[in-house]
Amino acid sequence: MERNQGENHNLKEHIKNKYSHPKKKGFPQIGPPPKLRRRVIDEFKTRTRRESY
Repeated sequence: MERNQGENHNLKEHIKNKYSHPKKKGFPQIGPPPKLRRRVIDEFKTRTRRESY
């Protein structure tokens, strides 16, 4: 029983460590939901592409 709890704890730690590095992901952990974020990124890309011409 304790072993299972330990594994669950390790899994939680792993998930926490995996998602607690916003610099690796390229965007901050606290932010708009994925759909909104994608739209903002797409707007940013099209804007920069338009300005680059």
